[in-house]
Amino acid sequence: MRAELRSVASAEKPAKVTRFLEWISRLISRFAHPPANPGDLAWDSHRWTRYRASIAAIDTLLRQVAVVFRATPEADDRKYQQLVDRPVDTHPRAYPFVRASQRQLTTAFNPAVLNAADTRVAASQTTSLTAHHDRSPKPGSSLRLDRSSQGS
Repeated sequence: MRAELRSVASAEKPAKVTRFLEWISRLISRFAHPPANPGDLAWDSHRWTRYRASIAAIDTLLRQVAVVFRATPEADDRKYQQLVDRPVDTHPRAYPFVRASQRQLTTAFNPAVLNAADTRVAASQTTSLTAHHDRSPKPGSSLRLDRSSQGS
């Protein structure tokens, strides 16, 4: 059975690659030149749509991270900042910082994220600013990790 699945997967791969390359070619052709009518779909329109969807997802993520980061942990649990600040040889030992620069970046990054979340919340309370989700593209973006693009 495994051999059959492998042969089917191998046979399908070239077709998928061919379809992907055809799709890329159509995309390049579609956006290679500005449209005759400025209101038509153009590369800037595509970029703007992706930006709007991404900003809405970032808005949600910032607010969620701030709530979780500041939440009071269960009785024996530590706060996130305590986990960041703990000595290297202290549990939990899963996914430790392997360089001091990683801990330094995290220590600098956390307040920036919290400040961005606070700025967003304060602005929405004191002005007529509404959520980035209002009239944002549907379906909305979701943020996910892509390990292939992470730096070292």
